[in-house]
Amino acid sequence: MPQYVYKTETSKVSLSSSAVVVLSWVGATGTLQFNGASLSKNSANAGLGDCVFVPLSVGFHFSENNNLAISTYVFAPTGLFTPGNLSNLGMNEWTVMPNFAYTYLWKKHGLEFDNFVGFDIYGKDETTNYTSGTMFHWDGMVLKHLPERFAFGAIGSNLTQITKDRGPLADLLHGFEGRASGVGPLLLYVAKVEKPGVILQLRWVNEFLVTNLMKGNMFEAGITLKMK
Repeated sequence: MPQYVYKTETSKVSLSSSAVVVLSWVGATGTLQFNGASLSKNSANAGLGDCVFVPLSVGFHFSENNNLAISTYVFAPTGLFTPGNLSNLGMNEWTVMPNFAYTYLWKKHGLEFDNFVGFDIYGKDETTNYTSGTMFHWDGMVLKHLPERFAFGAIGSNLTQITKDRGPLADLLHGFEGRASGVGPLLLYVAKVEKPGVILQLRWVNEFLVTNLMKGNMFEAGITLKMK
């Protein structure tokens, strides 16, 4: 994730701009059942997903261990999208996500608490003439840091649609409002402390209480480079 940090007159406030290039693999299975008969279809794709731009992020540093960031993410429709494909890599629509993230470090006990709250505001999909409703989402994490650069913890999430979908198909489905929750473990390893720092991360999230959204298990592997 390339990031540019602007110079400020105080260490209590920071300003930055960034971008994220997303590489994705998506696999899905769909089943249609009618009058006792069923038809299944499998699909998988890999490649560039929807890239993310953060024009400006404002950080408020109340102390070394107490930080708040406010920003707006912009998702560009750069990922593969084909109508009827179960494993599209992109949404085929612009999305704006105002959000805030809060982190607190309880160093005495080696604990880290993170919360992320955002609203996904979707643009119209011109191919399908469909506009998804605004989605509220919360992601939380508790992380226990251990000696020798390791950390482990748990993550949880909730998605709740707060406005109805719009479009001819959405009208037939009465707005098709969706929601989902998820929880799972997280592992983190600091592979290199010296600049540039290297942090490796693995996470798995099992979804439940899913309505009008695709249900599954999400596995993520990430690498973070710290240049400063």
